[in-house]
Amino acid sequence: MWIKLISPRVKMRPKADTKLCMPYLLFTVFQLLLAQLMPWPAFAEPTAGGSIHGSVNDGTPDYSEWRFKRLERVTASYHSGNDGDGREGEKDIWAALLPLIETRKPLPNVTVILRTNSTVPGTHDLLLKTVTDSQGKFIFPGVPRGEYNVIAEVRQRWWAHTVQIQKQIEHYHSYATVDLIYYSNATSVRGRITDSAGRPIASAQVTATDYKYKQKTSQEGAVHSHIVSTLSARDGSYVLTGLMPGNAYSGPATYDFRAEKEGYVTAEMSLPVITEDVFSAHTRLMRLLLKSSGRDGEARLADWERETRPQPSRKNNTITGINLILGTPSVLAGRVADPQARPQSGCEVWLDPVKNRSIPLVQDVRGPKRAYTDGQGAFECRGVPAGRYTFRVGKDNRWVNAGPTNFMIGEGLVVTGITLNIDLQPLSQIKVRVRTQNTELPLTNFAASVWVVSNPKEYSSTRGDVKLKSFGPGTFSVEKISPGKAELEITAPGYVTEHLYINVPPGETVPLYVQMMRSGTANIHIIRDNVPLEPSENLQAFSVESGAVTYGRNGPKKGGGFEIQGLKPGPYIIRAHVFDGYKCIRYETAPSAIEADKTSNVTLDFSGSNTLAISLSMPPDLRAQIWLETADAPPNQPFEKNLNMCAYLWPERTGKYEVKHLRPGTYRVCAKLIDPTKGKVAMPELPSPQNQTITVEAGKTLAVGFHF
Repeated sequence: MWIKLISPRVKMRPKADTKLCMPYLLFTVFQLLLAQLMPWPAFAEPTAGGSIHGSVNDGTPDYSEWRFKRLERVTASYHSGNDGDGREGEKDIWAALLPLIETRKPLPNVTVILRTNSTVPGTHDLLLKTVTDSQGKFIFPGVPRGEYNVIAEVRQRWWAHTVQIQKQIEHYHSYATVDLIYYSNATSVRGRITDSAGRPIASAQVTATDYKYKQKTSQEGAVHSHIVSTLSARDGSYVLTGLMPGNAYSGPATYDFRAEKEGYVTAEMSLPVITEDVFSAHTRLMRLLLKSSGRDGEARLADWERETRPQPSRKNNTITGINLILGTPSVLAGRVADPQARPQSGCEVWLDPVKNRSIPLVQDVRGPKRAYTDGQGAFECRGVPAGRYTFRVGKDNRWVNAGPTNFMIGEGLVVTGITLNIDLQPLSQIKVRVRTQNTELPLTNFAASVWVVSNPKEYSSTRGDVKLKSFGPGTFSVEKISPGKAELEITAPGYVTEHLYINVPPGETVPLYVQMMRSGTANIHIIRDNVPLEPSENLQAFSVESGAVTYGRNGPKKGGGFEIQGLKPGPYIIRAHVFDGYKCIRYETAPSAIEADKTSNVTLDFSGSNTLAISLSMPPDLRAQIWLETADAPPNQPFEKNLNMCAYLWPERTGKYEVKHLRPGTYRVCAKLIDPTKGKVAMPELPSPQNQTITVEAGKTLAVGFHF
């Protein structure tokens, strides 16, 4: 195994050639010994793959008092306008803030180990070592593609023990970059692993993983994660050391904890990890930054303090009492049959947990248990955690609810004789001819897709396979689609997108004939005081004739505009919205006439010099919706289609709010309370909505109040 991996050119020969093979064998053994002694990867071939490189840094932050005082001083100077050039003031704030957020000092002469992320405990296919240079950098050239653990061994002091920093990476491209950060004030977590009866479990694998590194880097698809692992002791206790202590700006580092051992159900939990000094610095920094963030600073600070959750108990940077319970798995067995009691082979049986907070369950990190039926329709689900489940059966990408629902199973049981019924209607086919309007010529440059298929008898339906030009130019078919209500979409450059809603009978072929219409484009300029603005989200085009809504924001184009393409010719109302202050959205609309193969220019002007000051008083457990619309707007319009809406606010507490940049005119201001728990918590009946009609005069600020 080692010979083949390390020296692929060496091939074992027959016994007659043993003497010829001996030099290669000795050379390979020499390579193995050299790799253990030398700190660089001595046996990785350059042609085996790309490189893995990175750095090791000391990220221990400095939260000294003088750093916070400096940040407070430059922030106050910036907001008071005494710093001269605003851009220079922003640079000063950033220069004072950066040492509190992130400090990196290169760590030279640190041993870095590259190890294959093997799925078999205790076995590793590849093991390389190197050391960091004077800049804390390292490289492993010519590494085969695969999943790896990168481990840095940092000695805290010359007399102290070595701390390991470990990350797991995916290396499937020409190179991978991984940075390892050491914290001298790293966090530790202590707890116990027991069974459901409270008996300790020894030698359970306990792992904590921080997935904040799971992001795209210069290497597309790279996944980085920080992991710490250990085994539980004879009394079930464990200690995980070297966890990241959090960040003064972003707060806790969230770790996923996982405990597993053969013969038990894997348990998991999520835990925010942060040290005392980082938590204190985080609180102080957030209060400083939010309170100084303009006129809305006090409201932002109140929202942050309300949403901040208390952290787990800790002492000397150690979080204690993180206990995990490993339950004894159960077994469920039975058979799957159709309505005529005929056994169904090749079906997938899926146990979907029924979440019930009143029942403490051990959660399996691997998700729902699955099993497949054999030739007699029999199935067996092993390793099932105790809990309540719904049975689902799938075949040919179609799923149905089958058998008992809300099925309760205890711990360590073997339940047999379960009968699941699967009743699937025959699959269908759709054949579509796509033509251009008026010319009746086949349209060759188009794309087709099936968005959804709904069938009340199927938990999840198959959308089939779309095959273009399946029976000639300008045609496509959808093969093996579930019967039911299907939504098809056909798009083509320069044509109006077609949405088709059809009923697909079981086991039949549905013929369709589609004529594509030439489209127009709306080019939208958004301004305030002749200064271009960018829309907050997609722009909307409301068809006056059909009421259909088309979304888009292609751009900005060369002239600064944003486009909605593929519009059917006819009259439209174009709408855009921008964020305008704290928890406030402003809307503007304008009419537009769309013509085929033409671009219509639309200007949405958000200019206005008036302000509406809103005072709100409401119970603390509720939320509010406040919106401003024209006085002649029809009452009770849906928010998403209210073309008369001028502004929308979503306050979360009693306080004062503003709608700025209003033009003079008469408006209706409406307010209502909503239940943020969505009925999950028993609450008193909500008070009736309120509204007021106001007239805004030029150059004045108008005040209104709502008291619930």
